[in-house]
Amino acid sequence: IKMREKGYLRVAVILVMAIAVTTIVFSAKNTTAAEFIVDDDGPAHYTSIQEAIDAASDGDTIIVKPGVYTESITINKSINLIGDLGAIIRCPATPEDAHIAESVNYREDPPEPYYYEYVIGVFGGTYSSGNDTWWGAGTINVNISGFEIDGNNNGTGTSHRFAGIIWRNAIGSVEECHIHDMYGPSGDGSGEETFGIIVYGDSDITIRNCTIEDFSRGGIGVNGDAGTLPDPVAYVEGNRVYGNGLEDATGWWAENGIQFGYGATGSIVNNEVYDCMVNSTSWAATGIMAVDTDGVWIDDNYVEGCDVGISAVDFPGSLYGSPWDYYHLSNVSITNNTLYGNAWQIDICNDARDITVMYNTISNTGGDCIDVYSYKIWYPSYDIPAPTNVEIHYNNLMDATYDGLWVGPYVTDVVDATYNYWGHTSGPYNETRNPDGQGVSVVGNATFTPWLDSPYPDNDYGYSSETGVIGYYEEDVPAGTMTTVEAFDCSISLNSSVYNTVTIIEYEGNPEGEITSGLMGIGKWYDIQIDNESAVQWPINITIYYTQADLDSAGVTENDLQGISYWDGVIGDWVLFNDTGVNTNNVDGYEGFLWANVWHLTPIAPLSEDNTPPETTKIVGEPKYTRPDGTTLISGDTPITLIATDNGGVNHTYYMIKWYNHTAGEWEVITDGWVEYTGPFTIGQYHSKSCLHNISYYSVDYAGNVETVKWQWEYVDQTPPEVTVIVGDPKYPENVAFPTYVTTSTAIRLYGDDYLNPSPCNTGSWRIYWKINNGSWQNGSVGETINISFNETCEHTLYYYAEDDLGNKGEVQNITFYVDDSPPETGIEFGEPIYEKPYSELVLYENFTTG
Repeated sequence: IKMREKGYLRVAVILVMAIAVTTIVFSAKNTTAAEFIVDDDGPAHYTSIQEAIDAASDGDTIIVKPGVYTESITINKSINLIGDLGAIIRCPATPEDAHIAESVNYREDPPEPYYYEYVIGVFGGTYSSGNDTWWGAGTINVNISGFEIDGNNNGTGTSHRFAGIIWRNAIGSVEECHIHDMYGPSGDGSGEETFGIIVYGDSDITIRNCTIEDFSRGGIGVNGDAGTLPDPVAYVEGNRVYGNGLEDATGWWAENGIQFGYGATGSIVNNEVYDCMVNSTSWAATGIMAVDTDGVWIDDNYVEGCDVGISAVDFPGSLYGSPWDYYHLSNVSITNNTLYGNAWQIDICNDARDITVMYNTISNTGGDCIDVYSYKIWYPSYDIPAPTNVEIHYNNLMDATYDGLWVGPYVTDVVDATYNYWGHTSGPYNETRNPDGQGVSVVGNATFTPWLDSPYPDNDYGYSSETGVIGYYEEDVPAGTMTTVEAFDCSISLNSSVYNTVTIIEYEGNPEGEITSGLMGIGKWYDIQIDNESAVQWPINITIYYTQADLDSAGVTENDLQGISYWDGVIGDWVLFNDTGVNTNNVDGYEGFLWANVWHLTPIAPLSEDNTPPETTKIVGEPKYTRPDGTTLISGDTPITLIATDNGGVNHTYYMIKWYNHTAGEWEVITDGWVEYTGPFTIGQYHSKSCLHNISYYSVDYAGNVETVKWQWEYVDQTPPEVTVIVGDPKYPENVAFPTYVTTSTAIRLYGDDYLNPSPCNTGSWRIYWKINNGSWQNGSVGETINISFNETCEHTLYYYAEDDLGNKGEVQNITFYVDDSPPETGIEFGEPIYEKPYSELVLYENFTTG
């Protein structure tokens, strides 16, 4: 990260890693969920939370009454843990600890798993007591809410990590918790690495409405193993995370407020992060970070007072070695965030691919608003890739001590930074491409034209439009003389009684609303601004010149030209000035010009008669799937969007859908004839049939020009795949579809198929999902047959369904099996009469029973 005097720092990340092991364990279900009460001063079921957890079964709920519970608790089963207001879990002097397979300290030689001390440990998988490690497959379902979690600064030292909550291989949530005092013996950000909440493994977790403070390393960390093991998915929403601020001491850890990394995916939405800073010349603390992973959405957060506000960073394997060479960073969206008072607001570096930065507001910037670069600036001899496919649009970059956008020297892929507001209507300052720009500067390999003339969203003149500026020109005019200012094929002649400034702004397209009068623009759009309008002698003259190429591009002739119009924000339309006209005489290489004598200023545009129909484009959204044979299919839920454009404005767009009935051999209209388009539609809105559909569409403009009808075919699959269950031997009863009794050696196979008639209409690609009792859902690979057996006797219910690559999901079905490995017992019973002879010889009469 660049810092102070254009110095540079690297963001500090939380290290993780792992060893691949996969195990599937099916357990019997808990048929009756219980509720336990914990109260430290009674009366209750238990006075200790851990006692209640130990006594609970899967599916049970534990409610903790107000009080201080000084204990370190371990959860290794599916439960709900709910704290009433005032329930405090306080870390004891010697907290519980454990290794987990996914987190390895690569600072050690050889690398060793991290040891985690914890206030609350949530662990799915297998526990090995010999090395105190949680590892392997298997998940539990856990929900925790309502607690104050007091770490009591009881981390024991630098050989351990210390967490308020450590979460591995669990599905569920942590909500409404306040985690604090999570330091080690130092009582500050030095010493051991400490965390509020840290998540690993095959987890799917929601962390919502928590407050986290007093940690040295991470507020909320969600990390994969940077390897082949399952990685967590997390939804971090509505939390507040407070860093340590800038300390006077050195040697503290660089804390990160929220971090997703090393394969972890999910969303970071509507959180507040404050004061993540570190006194270091080598590292920077970060408010929100995505590192070495794919698929993170960072949206609608507020980040203030951090070294780096939001960071999208790939840690280069060429520099740091394995395992940092396993992932590159990709598909990170940074949207709708407010960043205030951070030294470096948004940071994108190294092999970061497909990064989108949109709709953010950035202000009070200590350094740069946005940086895009490679660590190669520090390590030129290393092969460190630079970011690619970076899109930066519709952001408000209000101020910067250094640059609004700084693109480093090794970035060869052009950064697309069009349609941003750079703090001034004139756009960003750039030494060669926009030297008159008065906004924050753009440095390096980026394109920034067009830009926005005002902060996003634009609502000037009563209408919202985000058309970009492609030209900006200012000129000072003297007092008391008629002066003409010219730029971009436009001139303004005026007389001002005082020294004044005239600005001409050129837009790439219509900067306001549609033209509903039946006229059309010819591709020239301007805004004229005068600093002191009261000093001007009105009317002033505006002239707009045109070439034959301008007319040809608009599809009009000189006879079609009408004059110059202005935007009327009151009625929301473009209106011709009263005193306007056209001069078709050639002037200085122009074919002619339009003129107007005007008494007021708003955006202006030359208009002509509209003789050109609209142009409509159909866009098919997701899901869609392309089969190996090249056929593309959509589902009944795939949105279909129609976009119509017209120089004079589109009045109506219509569509009609037909379905080919293969049985009848004819087309059937499934809409009510032609339907007016009001927004994206789906095939599923109209019927549930699959296969070939015809979508026809056209538009009409305000001048009454009608577009020729267009049509396209779409193959539609709305039919979910099916699952067939085959039960092997031994089983009972025989010769039925679903026998009731099986053994632990009985093989149960789940077969899938996805076939429609005619065949071009099926996706043909499916996965089978299944679970046993209350276990977590598991799935096979595409087209895989699933083989299941039970490893314990008792009742088991198998749930299953299949889903294709379009998201067509079958109904969940279930079969209950009774698993019996016990042979029958045989006894003998003698009836009466019976006589015992000597030497234990028995005589049996005809009335006897055996069994």
